[in-house]
Amino acid sequence: MGVSNIIGISSIDSPDEHNYFIYAIKENINEATLIACLGVIFVVIGYELNVRNYNYSYRTSLWKFPSSNSHGNSSIFFFYGSCIVIISRVFNTLPQFIGAFEALIFMLPPAGIFYLSRLSVITSKNKYLRLALILLVMESTRALMFDYLRTHFIVPGLAYFLGYVYAKPKMNKLFTIKLLPVYGVFMLFIVYFTVFGESRSTLGQGSDRISQLQEIDNEMVDKENTLFMRFSNFNQLTNVVEVVKLDGFYYGETLNYLAFAFIPRIIWPEKPLIQMGAWFAQKIGRGYVDEEGRARNAINMTPAGELYMNFGITGVIFGSIIIGYIISIFWSSVNITEAPHNISGNLFGFYLFFLGLFSFGANLSILVTVTAMYIASHVLALLLKLFVK
Repeated sequence: MGVSNIIGISSIDSPDEHNYFIYAIKENINEATLIACLGVIFVVIGYELNVRNYNYSYRTSLWKFPSSNSHGNSSIFFFYGSCIVIISRVFNTLPQFIGAFEALIFMLPPAGIFYLSRLSVITSKNKYLRLALILLVMESTRALMFDYLRTHFIVPGLAYFLGYVYAKPKMNKLFTIKLLPVYGVFMLFIVYFTVFGESRSTLGQGSDRISQLQEIDNEMVDKENTLFMRFSNFNQLTNVVEVVKLDGFYYGETLNYLAFAFIPRIIWPEKPLIQMGAWFAQKIGRGYVDEEGRARNAINMTPAGELYMNFGITGVIFGSIIIGYIISIFWSSVNITEAPHNISGNLFGFYLFFLGLFSFGANLSILVTVTAMYIASHVLALLLKLFVK
């Protein structure tokens, strides 16, 4: 995201400016850049404040995920469990789950890819890498043919890459032939990013979508690629600054969802939805509402942006430190370095990796989601004790 911001900002007063400044307010670009930079820097500082030493023991930690699973049982669970989830989603036969449990089930295929790719390095057995590759192809194909969000297509490739590199973080690992499938997925993602984004609301599903994408691609040969545009956040942040200029600081008003967010939906099924992205889209005049009054789109403020909207630069600094500290507390529970085969730890650990790649969510409500995912992962760990030794 930082690279995307740099590329976008460097386009100011150039012929490419209109490709990046979609709805950004140029007059606020300096403040937006400051917010983005402080958000990243102080999240890292907050994380490191909880690290006791170079071995990454933590001053404050949570209950760790159990470590009794063998790599044989764990690999079987991840591979076959992921296959079941992928096939069930294709044929729309997956049972409905509540809240975080549904998100945990959807996270199983990329987490399985992450685990199997990492396991191939730990055990020096290529059979696990082949299993990861099978899941990569299955999940990427499913996302391309059926999902609405473009990022779902790239997540399996990122899982494969992260698992392989995280096992032994060395630069020469980036140039191995074993990562070629991932680079191929990345290239395909770049090629179809613009095409899919421009037409996804009218695309069909399954094999029809592939033929439609090919036809549309031929009609858009001169269209600028929007990959870096999509992964920048200065469009949102310049509008956050503008909202503050018009309304003043909100002093916690946008955080009223914290009063009920931690109540499980299984206890309160009618709990209101947290839709701060839809609210922000409406606030800056870019929201869409259907005939029944339901919001049809959302624009994220980013956690740093919501902190600024409520408490200014001081809020960004201290709030980001708190976010980083909280993330480090959650990471302390993952336990995949000391116990690399624990299933719930790999699921929750990859979820935290996923958040890190996408700036820890759309707004501060992500802390509620992380807490729910942590609890759901522990519930899964307790259930697995009954079936997986």
